Amino acid sequence: MSCSIPHWPAGSFGAVNTDISKYRLLAVALLSVVGIGLLEPRLVAVGGGREPSGRQWAAQAGHGVVLATLGGWRTLTADLVWLKANLAWENEELARTRTWLDLTVAIDERPDYFWLNSSRIVAYDMPVWRGRNLPDAPLALRETIREEQAQQALAILDRAVAERGPNAAIYAEMAGIHWRVRQDPARAAEFFRRAAELPDAPFYAGRIHAEFLISLGRKREARDWLRHWLPRLRADDPEARRSMVVARLAELERELAAQP
Repeated sequence: MSCSIPHWPAGSFGAVNTDISKYRLLAVALLSVVGIGLLEPRLVAVGGGREPSGRQWAAQAGHGVVLATLGGWRTLTADLVWLKANLAWENEELARTRTWLDLTVAIDERPDYFWLNSSRIVAYDMPVWRGRNLPDAPLALRETIREEQAQQALAILDRAVAERGPNAAIYAEMAGIHWRVRQDPARAAEFFRRAAELPDAPFYAGRIHAEFLISLGRKREARDWLRHWLPRLRADDPEARRSMVVARLAELERELAAQP
């Protein structure tokens, strides 16, 4: 059974234009004058006259400063702040991008989109930005930078789970970071399992969990997992690829039976 993790681009803002209707875009434009105009001075005042850092802004949002200011404009303002993050992202402004990303999820923690793309930007884009400022950096330093950014991205996703509960898309994203950035297949396997065990999990999560176990030499665990997971796969659902899983399980059974 050939399984591959779906391609996750680095931070992608393109979809935001299709996610927001024409009405919402008009409202966001109005909020650029009203919403953020009210929000920024309030945050600066709370910060003692200095512009707070991204984490301070997010903390203030968590304590109700932002939500009390915005009232019913929460969703639209989050869209606007996301667009502000887009502008900073296009200019590769690391600190400002992170500030607006943190503020977006602080204002509206409900959409997966904000959490997933924030983590992608932090994990995949920001190491590149930092590397451009250090063209002669040794390999060890570049690896340190990648690890730092990966841990920051994982912390964002950990916060998403803490605030919203277990989520298959979030766990799959964490698995991807462990695999693609940290090159840790064991941790990737763990988070694909967490994703696969949830009711809303994509079917690929369970298949990839098994493939990672096999790549790690843990074939008995992979067999036991597929036995456990197979009953969830409906034969009449093409996305479940039940026949593929059945074939892979049979292959594992034969290999393990042939071992001494």
